[in-house]
Amino acid sequence: MKNIFSQRFIVVIGQICCGKSLFLKVANKNNFITVDWGEIFSDYIKDKTDRNEIHNTIISTIQNKGRLFFVDRLISLVRNKYKEKPDTNGIVVSGARYPSELSYILGQFKNSAVLYIHAETNIRYKRCLKRKRITDPNDLFQFIRADLQELKNGLSEVIYDF
Repeated sequence: MKNIFSQRFIVVIGQICCGKSLFLKVANKNNFITVDWGEIFSDYIKDKTDRNEIHNTIISTIQNKGRLFFVDRLISLVRNKYKEKPDTNGIVVSGARYPSELSYILGQFKNSAVLYIHAETNIRYKRCLKRKRITDPNDLFQFIRADLQELKNGLSEVIYDF
């Protein structure tokens, strides 16, 4: 069995509804361990329905427990999945948002890469409407505002720097 930290490790980044989840599905079918960043937050946001409330809860947790708290949870989750599937082709994680998180994650894994997925705004908005998550924006103005907020909160640095 290979050491988990020597596995091929891919971090998928991109804006709202760009196709990250679709990439995870394809990777999973090709014998990769897949982790959506949302799995890490689920305990903290399970009773929240408003996007701002979710964002504020995550920011508050980061402020109280440290920026890398959720990254450590991610690595723990990956380790547990790896124990169940040690013959994997690698690990794919989706949804990192902050440069410090991404740098830390990539520093832990020797064979790592970042994949940026891009889709035009109108395509992403149509996907968002079909997805129907309770936290998703329900009109184009809210979608663009949420999208810009994610970019402002750190995603733009992640896209640019990695």
